[in-house]
Amino acid sequence: MIIDFHAHLYGKRFIPEAFFSESAKKWAEKADDRTPEMIMPKLLDGFVDEDGELYLGAVYDPMKDECFSAQRNLGAKLNGKTLQVAQTGDLTSSLLTTGFPYDIRSNPNNNLDQHARFALLSQGVRRLGSAALDLCYVAAGRFDGYWELSLERWDLAAGALIASEAGAMVTAADGDSDLLTQPCSVLAANPTLHAQMLAVLQETQT
Repeated sequence: MIIDFHAHLYGKRFIPEAFFSESAKKWAEKADDRTPEMIMPKLLDGFVDEDGELYLGAVYDPMKDECFSAQRNLGAKLNGKTLQVAQTGDLTSSLLTTGFPYDIRSNPNNNLDQHARFALLSQGVRRLGSAALDLCYVAAGRFDGYWELSLERWDLAAGALIASEAGAMVTAADGDSDLLTQPCSVLAANPTLHAQMLAVLQETQT
């Protein structure tokens, strides 16, 4: 997977996550997601940013041998099969996923209020511990929606493109279309559910 992907990107600059750059074309690779639970010890994700837009992304989960990928305007795939988001249109029938910042005890934007609210309004809220996989699972219809309030750009870039190409509406948690300007947050779901989740997030932020 990595060899083929790098061949597709021939001529583009390769940049490890630790050396994330502001250059016009970016590639970020995460070989160790280092979640609090260490659920995903070897997760690869990446993206290429051309002219400020996400262009190509892949997320590989070696524990399940699943490779999620997407190219702008060409759809999203899982191990070569086309992905499509779930069409759940009612928040009360939805299964959601989220995450929390590492400094949850000191960060006032720790997502606890939002989590409590969504837990009461949905069928349930899960936590995988990886923003990249959360977004890919939305793309695959395994979760109906995902939100998180405190992320880095490399956490969400590839997954955001994959979810978007699978039919999700992907924005910042406040509805802004700019996902990659710090501080980063994300909200992803089909358009109908996205609107309902956004309303809840706006209520809890006031």
